[in-house]
Amino acid sequence: MTKQKLDKKAPVNQFMIYDVTITETEQMHAFEKLDRETAIKNAAEIFGGCFNGRKLNLYRTIRVNGEYEPETLENDILSVHDDVYLLRVNNKKKKTIVEKAETTTNGVPDYAENTYISNPYCYVVIDNRADKGICQMAIQKNSAFGEPNNVRRIIQDCLNTKLIADGIPLTITISAKMRPSKIWEFCQQRCNEGEDSIQRISFDFPNQKKIASHNRIAKPKGYIKQLAKVMALTDAIKTHISMEYTDADPNLIEKNAKDLAEIVRICKNKAYNLSILFRGYGLYKCDDNVRAMFPMQEKLLNAFWTKWEELPYEEKYGLFNWCNYVYKQSKMYDYVEQTPAKRHR
Repeated sequence: MTKQKLDKKAPVNQFMIYDVTITETEQMHAFEKLDRETAIKNAAEIFGGCFNGRKLNLYRTIRVNGEYEPETLENDILSVHDDVYLLRVNNKKKKTIVEKAETTTNGVPDYAENTYISNPYCYVVIDNRADKGICQMAIQKNSAFGEPNNVRRIIQDCLNTKLIADGIPLTITISAKMRPSKIWEFCQQRCNEGEDSIQRISFDFPNQKKIASHNRIAKPKGYIKQLAKVMALTDAIKTHISMEYTDADPNLIEKNAKDLAEIVRICKNKAYNLSILFRGYGLYKCDDNVRAMFPMQEKLLNAFWTKWEELPYEEKYGLFNWCNYVYKQSKMYDYVEQTPAKRHR
């Protein structure tokens, strides 16, 4: 499958990719209404059935006046086509805004703080095409919930609560797809295939005489060599270097800034605290596991949700093509959580 081409002028969202595994529950429940063999055989159908209504029963636990209480989260199942589901999940946040009051003091307008409830949202794509051996989930990364894992946890807990309530002896595990990566290789992949760009590269450069020999740069060159010399002369412990970019191209950095490219390659050691900030992916720290994250044009969501039956084939199946591409590309990633041996997929 070819790389998905993006219109750089069109709105683009970043989605983290998750694997969905369905297993038999480890514990026996008193009110199981379905035998385990039948449940695991029909696992895909049961999972899909959780999204057949207008919304899910999503909630989280919050602390109010020292007591823990459930808080319901608004959500809508926007569209369902051929075992692919589009879900919108709303957060609930309090926003304090300073507004002009109707009163005055000595003829001067007063201002007061007013608190309102904001409901920012993110999209979730559930791909349950069992006939293709696919059961994956994509959660939008935006400011609504911060990290997509917050949404993953809420959905997973609520789906499993529903299964227990329905007497179905299955457990759903939603696991982020991640893998170790060489940092420079990841930069290339993120910017080329992920349609992302570097906005900042920062690292600590320790005095080479104050760290273990195996952590030192063997043959520093260019400005790195000069920097090491100045630090040695001044007896500095370390220096912090941070470079800001509008949209840096890793190929350009590697070609024209060989010293920096070398730093990126060798800064595996924690003494260098190397981190790279991407426009879409966010902050990546050296030795972090790489999250499976892919860009998606917003028009794919809109086409899947509105007037789907009236659209031409290419537009109608744009989200399906994206799901196929993501499924193939994310095979190189492992699942973060260890799943039980007895898996449905």
